[in-house]
Amino acid sequence: MKFIVAICLVAFGACSTLPPVPVHPNEDIIQQALSHPGSRIIGGNDAEICEYPWQASLMFSNSHVCGAVVVSDKVAITAAHCVSWAPSSYFSIRVGSKARSRGGLVFAVAETVVHEEYNVGAGAFPNDIAILKFNESIIGPGAASVANLPDENSKDFAPHRCTITGWGYSVYGQVLPEVLQKAEMTVMKPKWCTDVFGSYINDGHVCLISDDSASCNGDSGGPLTCGDTLVGVTSFGALGCPAIYPSVYTRITYFRQWIKDNSGV
Repeated sequence: MKFIVAICLVAFGACSTLPPVPVHPNEDIIQQALSHPGSRIIGGNDAEICEYPWQASLMFSNSHVCGAVVVSDKVAITAAHCVSWAPSSYFSIRVGSKARSRGGLVFAVAETVVHEEYNVGAGAFPNDIAILKFNESIIGPGAASVANLPDENSKDFAPHRCTITGWGYSVYGQVLPEVLQKAEMTVMKPKWCTDVFGSYINDGHVCLISDDSASCNGDSGGPLTCGDTLVGVTSFGALGCPAIYPSVYTRITYFRQWIKDNSGV
């Protein structure tokens, strides 16, 4: 089976005539939160929050909708599609807990800064990044620690094994887990991903692949980290989250100057 997957990725044209349909992993969860504020989410391999202390649950009206990652005492990063549809006053984050709906500390989002060119330009969901700002410190005992931001001239991290985390599906369409999930993924060379997704991919994307994991294992807006360095936040994957297709994240190095200009971090 692993051999078949490798062939599909290297010679995509032999396995399919069209690139997969790109979708945001948490699209249905966001819709559930809007209509059922108490909705739940499940799936994956359990993780401890001390392993990934920068992980945050982004909530809309106290219901988890996306992941986020803490990068300074008053700043977190998420995907633009996680917050572009509602005022900042509706959002908060939970940090310091591996549980999605309890424990840790909850902080109200003071301001959301969505990339001014989100969904403008080439590729699928271009510029899918947003900044969350807070009026009080979100790091410290019982709260979060920060993930390091890479220099914009950092390498592309391929073909390193890195980690995605979140409260996303482990099996597409099932309920989501209460406990934080993690999955090991291989960062792909950009050309490998373009061979699969074609024109859906642009320079602001970083792609991951695994034999048995896909973007459903990571919430939209949740982190891809190599060690303690933030490499990406979840943007999209193929419809149905089949593991034979790459998971696509927003590449942090590409937006490093934008993050600095809009957050001071």
